[in-house]
Amino acid sequence: MGKFSWGRSSKVRLSGVHKILRIFADRLIARVSIDITIPYRGGRRTAETQYDIFVNGNGATQRDGYTKRSYHQSGKALDIVAAGKTVEQMYDIDSLEYIMEVAEVVWCEMKEEGVTEGYTLELGGHWSWKDRPHYQIVKR
Repeated sequence: MGKFSWGRSSKVRLSGVHKILRIFADRLIARVSIDITIPYRGGRRTAETQYDIFVNGNGATQRDGYTKRSYHQSGKALDIVAAGKTVEQMYDIDSLEYIMEVAEVVWCEMKEEGVTEGYTLELGGHWSWKDRPHYQIVKR
């Protein structure tokens, strides 16, 4: 534990994210046995950025940023991938599945400690359309 820490770019990408997700991310990186990162556009997004992903992202999202807003726009979503030099390394399914497993343990611990403020963690990897790097918090 404690082997990895957020790099400069990931720290910047975490800066606009909800404090609960920042706590979650910091605990996650302290627990995983592989290095992880917040990819480009993986933190908080403007409507313009979300729209650009919608138009140019090859079906990466169904949210245009204006009529359908992303949780990224409110700082309540975060993408986390394996650190790597290539897209294939960063989005390796086995690595993403491992990160999700550890993420669920971390969130359960946070919930037991009462630090989730009533939020539920949703993992994009559990959706019918798999978005394994995606984590978002919602109030139910």
